[in-house]
Amino acid sequence: MPNQERPLKPVVESYVPPAGIRHAVTAGETWISLAKRIGIDPWDLIEFNFPGIKLVKQRDFQ
Repeated sequence: MPNQERPLKPVVESYVPPAGIRHAVTAGETWISLAKRIGIDPWDLIEFNFPGIKLVKQRDFQ
């Protein structure tokens, strides 16, 4: 089982980012491919959709 840690302020499942554009993900798409298409860093796209997740990513678990 992978290490898992919840963000300090988990986002509710019904969260919709303000000024976001709804996109139905298709087979083969990744955070990287979606971010590349709109010209941003994949972690910025993830943070936009799941606020607070970058704080979890930045922690050193070692």
